[in-house]
Amino acid sequence: MRLIGLGHAVLDHVLLVETFPDLDSKTLARQGLLCTGGPVPRAVLSAAALGQDTAFAGCLGRDEAGLQVRRDLEAAGVDLGALHIVDQATPRASIWVEARHGKRTVVLDRGGLPDYPAHLVEALPWGSGMLLLDGKEPVGLLAAQRARQAGMDVMLDLGGPREDMTELVSTATVVAVSKAFIMHAYPGLDLMVAVENLVQAGPRLAVITLGAGGAVVCEQGGQAMWFPAWHPGGVVDSTGAGDVYHGALAWALLQGFATRKALACAAVAGGMACRQLGGAVPGLDQNTLLAQVDAAAEFFA
Repeated sequence: MRLIGLGHAVLDHVLLVETFPDLDSKTLARQGLLCTGGPVPRAVLSAAALGQDTAFAGCLGRDEAGLQVRRDLEAAGVDLGALHIVDQATPRASIWVEARHGKRTVVLDRGGLPDYPAHLVEALPWGSGMLLLDGKEPVGLLAAQRARQAGMDVMLDLGGPREDMTELVSTATVVAVSKAFIMHAYPGLDLMVAVENLVQAGPRLAVITLGAGGAVVCEQGGQAMWFPAWHPGGVVDSTGAGDVYHGALAWALLQGFATRKALACAAVAGGMACRQLGGAVPGLDQNTLLAQVDAAAEFFA
């Protein structure tokens, strides 16, 4: 069973500041971190930490940012055989996190990477498992169709508004979307109704993530329900927490866990990510995660 991630990769430069500076002023960062970002790479890294066999397919530049991302993925044991390396700039994000309130500001330099080549899709390591997509690569639909032909699940992570996702959503087996996406796709619709509409489009499981507000969830043949977020003490930064959530959810579903347990694993992993700058989860492993999920069984009941 393998989790294959196909999507955009970014090098994040995360800076923790006491408070956001005024215009035309300077401030000192309390802490800084360079780490791999992007919804799919960070989710794949989280799943790898939990012991999942993983692969990442995407484009990276030969620049220092691309090299750093490759180092991070290789160190986690992620298969990079389907990586496409080019002579363009890898995207970089500058993220300021305000220590006082935990708020963040993100500025993205998109770099100059091309779309993932369609001819490489067939060469991806198809087999049993799951394909994770962020909906940003034009070859996403082709890859999803190929994955379904191979008997794989397809998980779609839509973190922001996207245009023309109807066919991709109908091809996916699991759809996890943000409130921003759902408000764009179904303006004015109640979230409980919206998540049921997502399931009716084809997936067996749909999740609308609401950050600290939990998630709205619906399975095929079931009714929409609210599922709580897990709030650890000592929250530092929510950057990447949603990506860790998706990686843990993918891992849990690949283990064959029941939906409620899979959602609990995702919620706890996402909460743990908030304890560290940049969404890193040092020491994350399946024993630690499952022990915390068991300890919080009453909370998630």
